[in-house]
Amino acid sequence: MKSLLLSIIFTFSIHSLSFAEPERSQEEIFMELKTSAEQGSSDSQTHLGSFYLFGLGTEQNPIKALEWYEKAAAQGNPYAQLNLALMYDNGQGIQQDYEKAREWYEKAAEQGDATAQFNLGSMYAKGLGGLQDYAKSRAWYETAGDLGHTQALFNLALMYANGEGVQQDYGKARELYEKAAILGEVRAQLNLALMYHSGQGIQQDYARAREWYEKAAAQGVAVAQFNLGSMYVKGQGVQEDAATAKEMFGSACENGLQEGCNAYRILND
Repeated sequence: MKSLLLSIIFTFSIHSLSFAEPERSQEEIFMELKTSAEQGSSDSQTHLGSFYLFGLGTEQNPIKALEWYEKAAAQGNPYAQLNLALMYDNGQGIQQDYEKAREWYEKAAEQGDATAQFNLGSMYAKGLGGLQDYAKSRAWYETAGDLGHTQALFNLALMYANGEGVQQDYGKARELYEKAAILGEVRAQLNLALMYHSGQGIQQDYARAREWYEKAAAQGVAVAQFNLGSMYVKGQGVQEDAATAKEMFGSACENGLQEGCNAYRILND
């Protein structure tokens, strides 16, 4: 996932560059960036690093990418700092180094980059690049969550649900799952539905369970589809409806859940 994040950051940068001058070739953009980067522009240095990293307009060269990211990062460019951290974290074209990854995540995180804050929180949670520290992990997840980072909200909810580094608090977990779920985090939608369905640490509420199962099911989550089908079979928070149950079980089966296939066959008998 972290590799994907690097690609997303880079893709956004390229779209920004090419939108203004769509007729220019990658080679022409590369040369212009190189000139500007050599004159000290940290933004151009960051873009140039990405051109080298992905081999656009020039031969792919992770070492030169690293060098240009470092120049921009030394000037305080948070995108360069984040991309440096991602390279070290993933060992993308260079030797993997969690300690350096953590160092650069921290610099970008302190400048307000939510992705860096989330990844830093994850490193503290796992003890990568240094000591494990749940308190710092929680703090960075909270900071990223305040900026709307859905994965940070989800991980923070898990910490409270499991009592990992914090006192177990299902109410707080539900609150955080809901924030992430509203923003479209499918795992949060599923876990929130499961909490309402089972009444785990909160008031059981079939109507809300169904609501969140439906949202997760619409995103193709087989477990949500299966559980929603079960609710229609049992009439939990809904009218019993064999046809809808069969549809849900069929969807779960198509998405690889064997229990869905079994239930679908039973309803067909």
